[in-house]
Amino acid sequence: MPNSMPPIVTAAAPVSSTSTPSTFKKILRWFWRITGGLLMLIIVLLTILILINLRDEQLTPAAQVLLKEPTYLVPDAESGFFILRAINADASLDAFSVGKKQVQEEAARYLTDPPHLTQNYTPDNYKTLPASVWNVRRCQETLQSCVEEDLRNRKKVTERIKANDLLLQRYAQMRALPGFEERIIPAFTAVVPYYPALTHAAELLMTQAALDIADGNIEKGITRLQENDRYMRLFMKNSSTLISKMISLSMMRKQARVVSELVNKYPQLARERGDIFSTLVRSVQPTEINFKSAFVNEARYVNFYLGMASKYSNSAIGANGENSSSDLPLMDACDYVCQLFLHPNATINELSAYWQQQINTANQSASTYTKIRANLAANHTTELPVLKQLHYVYNPIGKILIDLTKYTPDPYINYMEKGADTDGYLRLVGLQIKLRQQNIAETAIADFVAKAPEPFRSPYDSSAMIWNAKDRQLEFIGRQDASSNLNHGKRFIVPLG
Repeated sequence: MPNSMPPIVTAAAPVSSTSTPSTFKKILRWFWRITGGLLMLIIVLLTILILINLRDEQLTPAAQVLLKEPTYLVPDAESGFFILRAINADASLDAFSVGKKQVQEEAARYLTDPPHLTQNYTPDNYKTLPASVWNVRRCQETLQSCVEEDLRNRKKVTERIKANDLLLQRYAQMRALPGFEERIIPAFTAVVPYYPALTHAAELLMTQAALDIADGNIEKGITRLQENDRYMRLFMKNSSTLISKMISLSMMRKQARVVSELVNKYPQLARERGDIFSTLVRSVQPTEINFKSAFVNEARYVNFYLGMASKYSNSAIGANGENSSSDLPLMDACDYVCQLFLHPNATINELSAYWQQQINTANQSASTYTKIRANLAANHTTELPVLKQLHYVYNPIGKILIDLTKYTPDPYINYMEKGADTDGYLRLVGLQIKLRQQNIAETAIADFVAKAPEPFRSPYDSSAMIWNAKDRQLEFIGRQDASSNLNHGKRFIVPLG
């Protein structure tokens, strides 16, 4: 047998633990490299962000103008505002004196401690009259004539006029003064005048005028309406808040309705005194409604609540336009990081630029409103997403606060359109008077309306008013809903009886 050889067994070489890195160690190494790189990137970006936000801006001239306290031009003794401020004071009190005292006390609190006004509402501290029994909405829910309704309920209406005699007296005192100028501090917790009493008084005077004319005292009735129209326009022009602008427009629409109903009931008024009645519904001019003063006041309100435009914060603004952030009420709630990314002057500058855009549109004619609305919308939405984010690199907290105040440009053009709608309604009633004055036959009304001159056409585009032959009424389509309309919508109507 051949010699058999045993199989050769070769031992495996031992594997070195250091010959090749483990997968885990590779992953860990790359993790720390990426983490370190990201941390370095974050540190670099934060350093750049901090360096960008180290300095505040200088106040622009436009910003400095909006930070100034208003200058009052009407002497105290000549302003009916003080009577309005306490028009609901008890009969034992002098409304002018009480109102002036209330305004002075509130102004003193504003000058010494503005932040207090953002936290505490201080009510009036004088005895007031009982609530008025006059129903200002008595004619809003019916198609029938309000004048006719008052004449049918003459005894009840007369009793209510007598019950409000003191209110009428105070409204007469307001009209006897040559001026009107609001003195309202820029804080939402400030006391607002009791405007319902003013609207009640104006309606009472209109109702008295209608009753006078019904009784044949035409000159007396016309005088009351003329006096009411004069003061409503003075109130509208010299008021500086949006609420008072809206109230004045509402009162003008109510008087226009009274004039319209009187002309319908007594056509001879238009034939014999058409020119006089036409002046009662003459067109409202942009400078007469004066939205500019209201928009400036709105800017003061917003600035105050951002902690940047009260007398308190103005004192921190130096002659060179620099602002001491630590003196601002808003800054007291922020730590160092918050202060680093909130620059008062830069915020004021951007906010002022936004408000200046609104202010520049304030007294434009209604024919430009469509273009203004389009421009405001375009300016509000044209930024690209990337640019939008870069926008917040500098002064991010301030810009976020600004965004909260200008989320949409629509509200302010809406107010302007309410003014134009009122003007359109006055033009509509003026057209009614002209139809009655010239005794236009019903079959010729459509042609007369279509060819009517500019004062009797839409304030927006000079289009003709609408003659609704089926319902026998003139119509104007406004752009904003109005509670004074019978359907609370945009359609203003004048029935022709």
